[in-house]
Amino acid sequence: MPRFRPYSRWSLGNAALLCAASSLLSIGCGRKATSADCELIIDRNVEVQMRAMHIDDEPTIAKKQEELRAQFKDDMKDCEGRRVTDKMMSCVKNAQTADEVTECLR
Repeated sequence: MPRFRPYSRWSLGNAALLCAASSLLSIGCGRKATSADCELIIDRNVEVQMRAMHIDDEPTIAKKQEELRAQFKDDMKDCEGRRVTDKMMSCVKNAQTADEVTECLR
């Protein structure tokens, strides 16, 4: 899976976010992912990546999260309905790096 790219290369990072959001496991226990679950995956990935670049300004992070949610609005349908578990989503919420977010989704 491609890694989320630095802030200066959002076009490549966008593909990684979508890939991470849509790569949720479709096998096993759990429940169907909601749009809120898919948004959380994108938002958390954006947040940890920006914080890794020492961008800690909450309004700036929120603005980028909004931009990417809007950009992926049509593509979110691929994520919704995939199987997730509460453990998986808890892992995403607590992840501290983009790599950890990706690991949560495996």
